[in-house]
Amino acid sequence: MNHISSFIKKVRWRAALSLLGCFFVHLTLGSFYSFGNIMTYMASYMRIKNGLDVKYSSFVLVQTVWGITQGLITPFSGFVAKVLGLKQSMYLGCFIFCVGTATSYFTLESQGVWPLAMTYGGVQAFGEVIALIPPMTIAMRLFPNNKGLATGLVVGGFGGGSFVWNQLQTAIINPANVGTNKTTAAPDCESCDQYFTDEDLLNRVPSTVLYLGLTYLVITFAAITLVKVPSEDESITTKEPSRDEKEDAEDNESLWEFFKAVIKTTLSRREFYLLWITRFCYSIVTQAVSGFYKSYGLTFGDNLDHYLSTVGALSSLFNCVSRVLFGFIMDRTSYRTAVLVDSFFLTILVLTLPFTKYVGIELFTCWIWGIYLLFPAIYALQPVITNQIFGPKYGGTVYGLLFTCDLVLNPIYGYFSPILQDWGGYLWYFVIMSIFGLIAFIVTCFFPNHRSREVMCDEPK
Repeated sequence: MNHISSFIKKVRWRAALSLLGCFFVHLTLGSFYSFGNIMTYMASYMRIKNGLDVKYSSFVLVQTVWGITQGLITPFSGFVAKVLGLKQSMYLGCFIFCVGTATSYFTLESQGVWPLAMTYGGVQAFGEVIALIPPMTIAMRLFPNNKGLATGLVVGGFGGGSFVWNQLQTAIINPANVGTNKTTAAPDCESCDQYFTDEDLLNRVPSTVLYLGLTYLVITFAAITLVKVPSEDESITTKEPSRDEKEDAEDNESLWEFFKAVIKTTLSRREFYLLWITRFCYSIVTQAVSGFYKSYGLTFGDNLDHYLSTVGALSSLFNCVSRVLFGFIMDRTSYRTAVLVDSFFLTILVLTLPFTKYVGIELFTCWIWGIYLLFPAIYALQPVITNQIFGPKYGGTVYGLLFTCDLVLNPIYGYFSPILQDWGGYLWYFVIMSIFGLIAFIVTCFFPNHRSREVMCDEPK
């Protein structure tokens, strides 16, 4: 009993409460991973109610606008936090995120996907990027001796977002588990897209995005009120500051000098280009699977909506585990080893995903969960390796520069994805997507095999 009492006294409850608030902010922003679920309802609504000739593949435009916005804003999000403050940035970003969700109520009535892409893709992503990084910064300040664990707990909320939002979306829109109507798909095509046509179901789609927007707003603002932002001096630590931390604290480098140093450091290291290509490949696989797992799953049979929503919800748990598992592997081996293992199995699973239809929905489920256990790993490994290679002074900024790959991949992916699906169906779509996993594997073979605890920072003189 005395041990329990002693433990309770040692717990920094105010810091833990702040960490909980940061977690719920990320949990809400993580609704990004539920897009593959709600997209099937949005596409059916615009196809049936608006009379548009749109397909599921048409909604890759939403992902494309999201990705381009993220690629444009992320490298500068740190400056927003510096000007407004961490907590104010969270309020602003979450508000914009909720506005993007709620205004989709109106753009769902438009005569094209572009307006919806601007609200549910562009505006949402703009808010998400502003609000995403401050919770991680706060977590590291609150627990400076356990930065990795604290940040992992917060980011785990983002990865686990669809566990909540998939279920809520489906519970509101399709509580009776109404199936798709085969008359809206080619009658002789077993693998063609099928859409929802039930009148009551479709009528609930626009109001649902309003409910979601309001729910996001209430949760995020309540969560932010729990957060107390400590100053850097208030961070409690039992360790002596590292040499790099001391240099950073003493460095009065101007913004322009810092910018030049980052560019010089980044462009002179081949590791940056290898990381960039790897992220490019993983991002394409991420969008392909998270965006179309449900529309593909609906071709397996009737009345699978609730089942597939549950599959998507539980996949978020594998998303969370992935970040911890491969972070552990990297700690024990190296970034190179962790990504080689990850990309090898990811390539195999994505390549064979379309063939699960010949076995059944159960194997499809296992494959989706397996893929979700693999692709999120890169998003946990790259922040660590950039910090190790470029040092704590430049590592965060260099990691932000990796997001520039979104500016390249999203226009390419947005243009070719519908063409691939129209040409080869889901079979060739996923086969071709698996090639990017293979490219990531090959590129990583050329990455230096430094153990994870080694620091390889060569700062410009």
